[in-house]
Amino acid sequence: MWYNSRDRTEEEEQFLSSVIAKMVALGGGFNYEAFKWALQNEQQRLGVKFETFWKEWEYSAFCL
Repeated sequence: MWYNSRDRTEEEEQFLSSVIAKMVALGGGFNYEAFKWALQNEQQRLGVKFETFWKEWEYSAFCL
């Protein structure tokens, strides 16, 4: 399957950088609630069809 060989290193780094930047903008605190909110917000910004890299890892593990 295409996701087994897809290199998403840069995409992963940009995604996580955006999540962390949102947390810093919210006041600089790092807690689980802020992380969840920033994560959901970034996924919504990218669109409904955006598949996070950890979901892709789960799918590839089942396809082995």
